[in-house]
Amino acid sequence: MDNSSMQNIKPKKEINYQFKIMYVIGIVDILMAHTRATEFLFLNETIHCASYMIAIFVFVSGYFYNAKSESNIPAYISRKFLKLIIPLYLWNLFYALVILVLERFGFSFGGQVTVKRVLLSPMTGAHLMSFNDPAWFIVPLFVTEVYNVCVRKVVSKFSSNKTDLGLLIFHFLVGFAGVAMAEKGLNKGWWLFLTRFMYFIPFFSLGYFYKNYLEKKDTLPSFWYFSIILAVALMIILVYGHASAYSIVIMDENFFENPVLPFVSGILGVAFYLRIARILTPVIGRSKMLNVVADNTFSIMMNHILGIFILKALFLLACKFLPMLPEFSMELFKNDIAYIYLPRGRGFPLLYVFFGAFIPIVMQKVILMVKKFFCK
Repeated sequence: MDNSSMQNIKPKKEINYQFKIMYVIGIVDILMAHTRATEFLFLNETIHCASYMIAIFVFVSGYFYNAKSESNIPAYISRKFLKLIIPLYLWNLFYALVILVLERFGFSFGGQVTVKRVLLSPMTGAHLMSFNDPAWFIVPLFVTEVYNVCVRKVVSKFSSNKTDLGLLIFHFLVGFAGVAMAEKGLNKGWWLFLTRFMYFIPFFSLGYFYKNYLEKKDTLPSFWYFSIILAVALMIILVYGHASAYSIVIMDENFFENPVLPFVSGILGVAFYLRIARILTPVIGRSKMLNVVADNTFSIMMNHILGIFILKALFLLACKFLPMLPEFSMELFKNDIAYIYLPRGRGFPLLYVFFGAFIPIVMQKVILMVKKFFCK
C-alpha cells in the first residue's frame, strides 16, 4: 500500500464503553421511574434515581464536550440544533397528530392541541405532547451546550486549571441560585425555562472538568470510594429523613429543603454509577445488546411512553380473552397517560421497561432504513 493510500485511512474512533454503560444506566433508571419499577433498582432507597438520572445525561454530555468546537461556534450550534431541536419539534408535531387521532376514539391526554402548545411546550412546559413528555430535557440541554461553548470561547485566553475550576465553582453557584429562584415561585413558564437550564449547567461543567482534571486522579480503591458515597447518602437520610428525590421537569417543592442538596445528591448518584460503570466495562462493555440501547437513548427518551402505551393496549386485548387477569381500567387508559396496568402486581413493571426500550429502538431502526432508502 502506498503512502497516499495510507494517508486516506482514518484512524478508528476509540469507543468509551464505560460511558456507554453510563448512558444505559441513565435510560434504564428513567424507564423504571416511569413504569413504577423503582423497587428493582439497586440502593434506590439510599440514593434515589430521581436525584441523579437526569444529571447523568448532562454530566456525560459535558464529558464529551470538545474544546475544539470553540474554533467554529456557529457550526457547533448549527450541528446541535439539527441533532436536538429539529428532531424534538418533528416528534412534537407527530405526537400532536397522534393525540388528535386518539381524541376521535375517546382519548384525552392533558389539554387541547394548539399551535402555541406545539411550539412553546418544549421550552416552557412541564408537559409536551404527552407521549414525548420525557423529551422536556432537550431544550435545557441545548441551551446549556450553546451557553457553554460561548462562555468557554470568551474565557479561552485564560485557559488554565484555575480558570476551569473558577468556572466550575461559578456554575454551581448558578445552580444554587436557580433552586433558590424556584423556591421563590420562579418555576413557571419562561422562568422554568431559565431555572431548568441553571440546574443543568453545573453538571455539564462538572463532566467537562472531570474528564480534563479529575479522571486521571480517580484512583481511590472501590471499597473506600463507595464507603464515602454511602456515608454521605446515609447522612442526608439522617438529617432529612429520606433519600433526596427531585422532579427537575417542574423544579418542584422537594428542591426547597436546601438549594445545595439537589447537587450533592446528583453528584453522589453520578459518582456511584461512574465507578459501577468502570467496574462493569471489562465484563459487559462490549455487549451488543447494551451498545444498541446506549446508541438509541435519544429515541428511547423520546418514544418510550409510546412503547408503554402499546403494551397497555396489548394488556387490554388480553383481558378480553384471559379471564384470570384483573380488571383493566378503560377510563384511566383513555385519560391518564401515566396509567400503568399491573396484573397481579410484582414483576410486570419490568415488562413495561422492556417495551419502553424495544419499541423506540425498532422505530429508530425503521427511520434509519427509510433515510437510507431515500438518500441513495
